[in-house]
Amino acid sequence: MRIITTKEWGAEPPRGDIEMLDEPGFEIVVHHTATSNVEDTSPEQAENLARSIQQWHFQRGWCDSGQQFTISRGGYVLEGRHQSLEALTTNRFVIGAHVRNHNHRRWGIENEGLYMTEEPPSALWEALVELCVLICHIQHIDSTAIHGHREYVPTDCPGDRLFAQLNELRDAVHERLVNGQIPDLATEG
Repeated sequence: MRIITTKEWGAEPPRGDIEMLDEPGFEIVVHHTATSNVEDTSPEQAENLARSIQQWHFQRGWCDSGQQFTISRGGYVLEGRHQSLEALTTNRFVIGAHVRNHNHRRWGIENEGLYMTEEPPSALWEALVELCVLICHIQHIDSTAIHGHREYVPTDCPGDRLFAQLNELRDAVHERLVNGQIPDLATEG
């Protein structure tokens, strides 16, 4: 599995301190970006999306992208908040800003698009499954600890259709974990 780093997609430096915990996360929270369901599935679109999310989160007064990872409609996985990839691979955790009052040790994954009436494209779905498998494997998180944003705060996120698929996501992640189907992690290159 290839993860595009903040350096690669041209992230601005954080506008404050990034808080790294010396303990792993214990849950994964699935989001949608509530942006257009674009036809452009290129890596350039994925990087533009990551830059626009970071800018929007700066405008909200946050120090960086709120979520730890973003997945584009083309299935590209990008590091969101700085140091998220480092935290993941060293079994630590970077506190994000993706679920008001519930960010402590919860990994946030934003999925490009709006999923109220349509399901995510297959490339995005497969990347979401793989990323959840990787996070669960490294951080020793049970697949039952994958949740939707709306389980914590009043919101439509991650959309009615994606939210309805969370049991399928948990089952797919569980099956791959049990069968040892852990993706290899690749960055930069």
